[in-house]
Amino acid sequence: MAYLIRNVSRILRGSFCQGNTDLFPTTAGRQCTCNALMSIIWSTCKPYSTWSSDDLDQILMAGDDMYQWRSAEKQKIYLLIKELPSMVTFSGVVYQTVFMEPFFGQVFSQATSHDNSIYALTDAIISAMQQSPNALFTVASIGKHDCGYTMAISSQNNAFHFFDSHSRTSVGLSGAHGTSFMLSCHTVGELVHNIQNLAISLGLGRQDAMFELVPTLVIPCNALPSSVSCNNTTILVPDQNSQKDKRRESKRQSNARYRQQKREEVQEHAKGCKTPDEKKEKLREYNRQRRAEHRHKQRQEQDRECAAKQGQKTTEEENREWERQEQKQERVRQLGRQRVAKYREKQRQQKDKDYIQNKRQKLASQEKEPVRLDSVSGEFSLTTNMRGMLDTFFSHIKSADNGLNENQWMCVTCNRALKRKRMPSQCCMNQVNLIDIPNELSHLSTLEQQLICRIILFSFVLNLFIMLSIG
Repeated sequence: MAYLIRNVSRILRGSFCQGNTDLFPTTAGRQCTCNALMSIIWSTCKPYSTWSSDDLDQILMAGDDMYQWRSAEKQKIYLLIKELPSMVTFSGVVYQTVFMEPFFGQVFSQATSHDNSIYALTDAIISAMQQSPNALFTVASIGKHDCGYTMAISSQNNAFHFFDSHSRTSVGLSGAHGTSFMLSCHTVGELVHNIQNLAISLGLGRQDAMFELVPTLVIPCNALPSSVSCNNTTILVPDQNSQKDKRRESKRQSNARYRQQKREEVQEHAKGCKTPDEKKEKLREYNRQRRAEHRHKQRQEQDRECAAKQGQKTTEEENREWERQEQKQERVRQLGRQRVAKYREKQRQQKDKDYIQNKRQKLASQEKEPVRLDSVSGEFSLTTNMRGMLDTFFSHIKSADNGLNENQWMCVTCNRALKRKRMPSQCCMNQVNLIDIPNELSHLSTLEQQLICRIILFSFVLNLFIMLSIG
């Protein structure tokens, strides 16, 4: 269904709505009554025709401040119109808000039932504007919504103005990502048509969409009359001058009572005097006592003040001394921490040097050098068989050398094994020597040798870490 704005003279949108959680993290979506009231107060200072988008934004910010204060005072999340403040201070001016008798009715009804006090929306707006140029308008659906939507309707400069702080689209309908909205139109019918379109976009049914229209007076206190008549109900407004007079009169009465009390005390003190001279002497004595008591009280008061000042000075000096001691101790602790840090750093460097030196000595001691056969030939006490094998071993080494070197050498591995009375495992005399290849097979190539050999060796390179992980 398409919704059209009909015969609207002006449309104004703000930068955000009251449901903006970035600007109103704890109060978003609850300030509509306060925002509507603040828009009416704003219109008394600045006409609707001069409003801009910045005005709508400022109204929402001021309305949020009013809501936070009033909701904390009333201990309620959603405020009703009757729970709004009766006195509002704005731009240094105190405004008196007066809420008159409301008008109830159906949004889509065309007829007014005076017997049941059920009004058509058009008749309700006309009647409300006759009592006040401003009104708070609430629309809700019975049985489907726990609370309604409160807006403001005003009549100014021969035009009707409709303010809505909820999320509204560019045509004044309900939308998820809309902003605050204000439209101006020339006739009541055009205003009613746009309100009905808004009710439909809010999902309110034609049969259960109800409204409440509350005429609202917003009057500066300096221009407020002594009484305001609101639909056969008279609201008395206190006069500031009369209140000042009452305070002055109360102060005068209090002073008069004090003087009367002192007079009675003097008469009581002078009772029993027979002659006027005795009475005067009694009164002089009484006045001297009063003056002495007054001076004594003054001295006590001065002593208390001096003691308080001296105690304050003493306390301040103690605090300064304590701060000096604390600073001194902190400097000592800081110096100690620096010394400990330097000592630990020195120890760590010394440990590093000692570790490097020990490592070098250990590596130097583990260096493997070959051993001369002449030096080890007489060091072993072996059995006859082992000695024979050792002789054969030495003779084999000497024959392999063919006398090229005068000195024969033995590796460290063989030396270690011989000291343990064992034949070296890697020695060719330990049955690990290879036989000579026959002449018949010496001319075969590598591939031909693999074809006739009984065992073929294959070598593989495996990553042990991966194999262990898989296993």
